[in-house]
Amino acid sequence: FLRTLQQLSGHSYIQYASDKTNYSYLQEIPADKKDDFARLVLNYEYIWYGDLHIERHVYEKVESEFTAFQQKYII
Repeated sequence: FLRTLQQLSGHSYIQYASDKTNYSYLQEIPADKKDDFARLVLNYEYIWYGDLHIERHVYEKVESEFTAFQQKYII
């Protein structure tokens, strides 16, 4: 997730700062990317802050969503 934030910053979609919240980034990101990015944020927060231990198939699904987002907007 942090790499995605840094990549978005590198493309000037957001301004990365270590003290910002994910909500702040959602407010910054362009409207055409907001829904896709919001899904990434939700997955990240649910898994990371929820301290979930996820099954491999769930991890692979989330990973594919991050990859698709990066390919669509960053790469």
